[in-house]
Amino acid sequence: LELQWGTRMELDSEVAGINDPQHYGDMVIKSNGDNINTILYFFDKISGQMIEKLTLIGNESIGKPSESVVYNNLYIAEAGAKKFLCLNLDTREVEWMLDLGSSRGRLHRVGDRVFLVGYTIDSSPQILELDPQTGQYQMYYQNGMVAGFSRPAIYNGPLFDSEVAILNFYPQAGSTPPQLADQDIIAVDMSTQQEIWRTSKFSENFPCNYFLPPVIYEDVVITGGDWSIYGFDLQTGEQLWRTEIDTLNKQGVFIQTHHLLKDDRLYVNSLVDPLACLNPRTGEVIWRTDDAANCSRKMIYDEENDFLIMSCWGKGSLLIYDALTGELLHKERGYDDSIHTANNVIYDPETDLFFANTHKHMIGFKLITE
Repeated sequence: LELQWGTRMELDSEVAGINDPQHYGDMVIKSNGDNINTILYFFDKISGQMIEKLTLIGNESIGKPSESVVYNNLYIAEAGAKKFLCLNLDTREVEWMLDLGSSRGRLHRVGDRVFLVGYTIDSSPQILELDPQTGQYQMYYQNGMVAGFSRPAIYNGPLFDSEVAILNFYPQAGSTPPQLADQDIIAVDMSTQQEIWRTSKFSENFPCNYFLPPVIYEDVVITGGDWSIYGFDLQTGEQLWRTEIDTLNKQGVFIQTHHLLKDDRLYVNSLVDPLACLNPRTGEVIWRTDDAANCSRKMIYDEENDFLIMSCWGKGSLLIYDALTGELLHKERGYDDSIHTANNVIYDPETDLFFANTHKHMIGFKLITE
C-alpha cells in the first residue's frame, strides 16, 4: 500500500475505541469521547488535514460512541447500546437525541434501513426499526423469552410471500455457560411475527455468531456455530452442510468478523485466527490459512485486484490477502509507532482511497499493485 496521509488526532493521548470511521462527501469522520463529552474529528479525504474537531457537550452528548452509521447526510452514533445522537453533517447541528432508558439496542444497517437490536428491561430480546430522519422507532420483532438473538439477515424474495428475518437464537442467553449453551437458528415471517422454522441445538459444545447476522446466498442461509460454518435451506431450515474451520484446535469462534459474500465465494474469519474461503452452496473449502487476522470486525473486498483487506487488533496491523488463493500479500504494522486497531478499513470509490486508523492517527492510503 502507498500511504497518502497520516494525521494525529490528539497530540497528548491515544484515541482508542471500537467505533469505526465513516466517510461523507469530501470528509472522513472518526469519533472519540469520555463519560461526559462526544468528540468527532473531520478530515479532508485528499490531504488528511483535520477540518474540524467538534465537541458535543451536555444534552447533545452521548459520551464515547461505540457504533455509527451514515445515512444520507446524517451521522447516527450509539453509546452503550442505550443513547443515540443524529448529527447533520452539512450543518453540524444535532437533529435528534434518543435514550432507550432501561432497554438496549445496537445499530444495524440493512440497505437503506436502520435497526436497533437489543433487549428490554426484563431481558426480553427485541428489534426496533429506526426512522433515521426523526429518531422515532417502532417494534420490528420481539420475543417474550429471556433469551438473546443476533442481528437479523432480511430476505425479500420469491421463496416467501412476505419479508422474512433470519436470526441466530440463544434460548439460554445469560443463564448458562457458553460451553453448555444451545444455539438455534430461526426464520420469522414479519407479517405475522410467527416462526416459519427453527433448527435447534445445531452447534457443538458452544454457540457463536452472538451479535453478527447470518448471510443468505440464493436459497442457503449461512452462519457460524462452534468452530464451524453451517449452511441451512432457506425455506425449511434443514441443515445442508457443516464445515469445520478450526479442525485442529477446535477453538475458533465466529463472534467478531462479519461473514463476507462475494459472487460465489464466502469468506469467514474466526476470532482465533483461521481465515477461509468456502463455496457457499456446498460448504467446500476453496482455501484456508492460519496466517490470518484475529479480532477483526469486517473484511472489505477490492474488486479491481481481488484483494481482501482487513484491520487486525490482535496483530496490530493492516492485512491484505489474495482473495483467490488466501496468500498474505502485505502486512502493515502501523504508522509512526502506533499500531492499527480492529476498526474497519473503509473505501471511497470516488477518490480510490482507503481509510483506517491507528491508536493515534487517521490514515489514508492507496493500493499499489505494480
